[in-house]
Amino acid sequence: MTYLFGENIEREFTGIKGVGFEVNRDSTIFKMSYTVADLDETRPTVASENDGEITFLDVYFQQNFGPMSVMLEYNDYDPFYQSYFVSGTYTLGKNTFYLMNSKFTLDAEIGGTPIEEHDTNSIGVRHNLSTTTALKFDISMINDTGFFAVNQDSANDGDATIFTTSLDFMF
Repeated sequence: MTYLFGENIEREFTGIKGVGFEVNRDSTIFKMSYTVADLDETRPTVASENDGEITFLDVYFQQNFGPMSVMLEYNDYDPFYQSYFVSGTYTLGKNTFYLMNSKFTLDAEIGGTPIEEHDTNSIGVRHNLSTTTALKFDISMINDTGFFAVNQDSANDGDATIFTTSLDFMF
């Protein structure tokens, strides 16, 4: 069940078929998956149905260069959204520094503008306190260009700068 603008949307996926592929060699990782299914979507409040085929494509690539790495991922979930991220890391001792850029675009539009569209730029560091504990700091800048702002801020533009910190434990 999905909610869109307060509307209850029922979705049923049948006939799901997919294939996945992975290559993991030395310092390179490549993954790709493709899935297809039949969609039966019902919107009771407007008595409409949206039946058809959905596809999901995911492509991931990671290359390690000693203490540095680059990661890329792309998703196309047709007819719903596209997204991607690009990230780079550098490890120095117990610290891993990173930069990241991502973008999300919802396929539905109003007046030629996607209902939801935002990109995020992040910078952060992970400090390993031990083999099972890490302290993380992150600053993310979100630029919202969609028709409806995801973040309800005082300027009503959805833009935000977020600072997060976390203490992670592994059991």
